[in-house]
Amino acid sequence: MWKHRRVNAAKLRSWLGPSDAIALLEITHECVACRTEADFRSLFERLRKLFAFRHAFAMTGHVDARRGVVIARALNVDFPEAYLREYVARDYLRTDTVLKGALATGRVRYFSERDSSRPREIVSLNADFGMQDGYASGSRPCSKGAGSLVSLKGPSIRNERRTAAIVEFLTPHLHLALTRILDGERPAEAPVALSGREREVIAWLQHGKSSWEISVILGISESTVNFHVYNLIKKLGATNRPQALAIAARHGLLDG
Repeated sequence: MWKHRRVNAAKLRSWLGPSDAIALLEITHECVACRTEADFRSLFERLRKLFAFRHAFAMTGHVDARRGVVIARALNVDFPEAYLREYVARDYLRTDTVLKGALATGRVRYFSERDSSRPREIVSLNADFGMQDGYASGSRPCSKGAGSLVSLKGPSIRNERRTAAIVEFLTPHLHLALTRILDGERPAEAPVALSGREREVIAWLQHGKSSWEISVILGISESTVNFHVYNLIKKLGATNRPQALAIAARHGLLDG
C-alpha cells in the first residue's frame, strides 16, 4: 500500500487543473469566513467537486493511552447516524488504529477493507454500511485546546497522491473553522506582531515557495529562512506552514 508523504504547495499545484486550483483556494478562504455549522457543511459540498466521497465527519479531541480517541466535540456532516451509534456503542474509539494514528500524528491516513492493521470487527462494521474506504486526517493542537480529525468515506474514494495531498493541505484550514464553530467565537485575540523579514517570508510562503526558493529570492541562507518560519509558526500558535498561513489570513496578515 502506498505510504503518504508530505508534499509542498508547488507539487500540489502540478496535480491540479486551473479550475481545481481555484476551487481549492475558494475552500481555504471560506474556512476563514466559516461561522456556522451550515457554513462548515457547505465546505464539503465544494470539496466533492475535487474528488468523490459520500460521507464526512469532523471532531475535536485527543488520544489517550488507555481510552483511545477521546472526543471533545463532534460535528456529523453526513455519516449515517445508525453507523455512529454502533461504532460508539462497541467502544471502537478505543481500538481504531486509523483514527488514533491520524489524530496523534496530525497526518493523513488512508484506510480500506484490505487494511490488515485495523481491527477486523471495525472493518466489518464499515462494510455493513458501505464505508470501507476513505481518509482520516488529523490536526494536532496549536498551542492550546484539542486537536481535530476529519474522516471522509465512500465507495469511490481512492488511495491517490493527489487526493491525499488535497486532504492534507485542507486539514489545518478545516481545523480552524471547526474549532471556531464548536468552541464559539473567542474573545478578540491580541494582534500578532511580525518583523519585516517575517512578513516577507510569509508572503512568499503564501505563494507556495519552499525555504530554498525564498532564500534565493531574499538573498539569505536557507537556514535563516527556516529560522524565520519557525518563529512564524510559534508566534501564530500553529503546528505547520499551512496552518500558519490560515491563522495569518484570519489575522489579516496576508496580501490579497
